[in-house]
Amino acid sequence: MRRFLVLLITLLPVACFAQSHYYESYVIKPDGDTLKGYIKYLNFGRWTECPTSIQFKVSRDDHKVLEFTPKTIREFHVIDHEAYLAYAGLISADGNTYPIAGFKLDTSKKLDTIFLKQVVKGKYLSLYYHNDRFKTRYFISENNGTPVELEYHLYFDNPNKMVARPMYGALLISLANKYSPGDEKLMRKITGIGFVQSDFEDFVNTINNTGKQP
Repeated sequence: MRRFLVLLITLLPVACFAQSHYYESYVIKPDGDTLKGYIKYLNFGRWTECPTSIQFKVSRDDHKVLEFTPKTIREFHVIDHEAYLAYAGLISADGNTYPIAGFKLDTSKKLDTIFLKQVVKGKYLSLYYHNDRFKTRYFISENNGTPVELEYHLYFDNPNKMVARPMYGALLISLANKYSPGDEKLMRKITGIGFVQSDFEDFVNTINNTGKQP
């Protein structure tokens, strides 16, 4: 009996620690139905890469664990933390992280189904983020429409020189002309937008705060 109690006391913190990884959440199914529960959320509240699947419980102490992928749900929200949208479509296929980047410009695309992290959700534009071990990607959507990737390519011109090819400028100019026509300050700002989240956030927030529905 004493040995059993010692074992129970030893295992109890482990069980509590495992349960503590499940955060209050909800998922939205393809038909629009909402399922409330708890999602396993590791790394102290962050995924180092966008998840390819999630583990879900209806209650924290539930022994039944459901697994959802971007093919089986429309979106999921970890309350007070993060939200992810399922995206199915073309994404850039090249790598843009060192040393994965290639030795020539590669603009090829591939069909994939992935989770996009919601960065900004606005009345005109929304910004999303995706990363895996090959590449970081950003996407913009209009009025909750299908997200479009902000294309960016990185490659080695020679073994010691890397070349960056941002190809999202035309899309940003088109959006600025659509929602904030005649805003010369915004147009000048676009020329300095780098492939960094804060620059894209600033652009999207500017449109959402000062733009007008065309």
